[in-house]
Amino acid sequence: MKNYIILLLSVLLFACGGIETDTKTDFSNITFTIDTVVVDPGNEIINLKYGLWSSTMTADKDFLYLWNMDESTLDKVNINELRLEEKIKYEKEGPDGVGSYVAWMNMLDNDHILMANFQGMGLFDLNGKKLRSYKLDKDKFEGDSLEDGESFNRKSIITDEGNVIYGLLGNWTNDNLSLC
Repeated sequence: MKNYIILLLSVLLFACGGIETDTKTDFSNITFTIDTVVVDPGNEIINLKYGLWSSTMTADKDFLYLWNMDESTLDKVNINELRLEEKIKYEKEGPDGVGSYVAWMNMLDNDHILMANFQGMGLFDLNGKKLRSYKLDKDKFEGDSLEDGESFNRKSIITDEGNVIYGLLGNWTNDNLSLC
């Protein structure tokens, strides 16, 4: 009797399994396009060693500004004509200094750019002159202060003629993000 129960359960198990069918998907209709842009650098070199990590565009998408960390220049690329228009020299140190590393940039308007590193942000004109500094010391904020590990993430927004900054505040110690 015991053997019949095992045999019956085995038949039931195989009967409930169903029939497997192989389904094949046809991927032959998938297409990929790659957009390559060739820019005429003239007699200069456009340094893409760091890719487009520290770059920004004007609101009308006519110009790309690319930070060249090795030369401390802001390379202005005309997107419509696909050519390097100019290299704008910036100081690393001093009253107009951007610092040794530019982590991110954002255009305020067609004449002003915000450049940031881990110590602070600076509002610059497109002639290399620093107009304003924003220190990111954790005790310098009105109201709440920065916690350990907190910093502004890329692409903060400046309003009210540079008096107010909105952005994502990230904390690398616990992966928290908050709008401030």
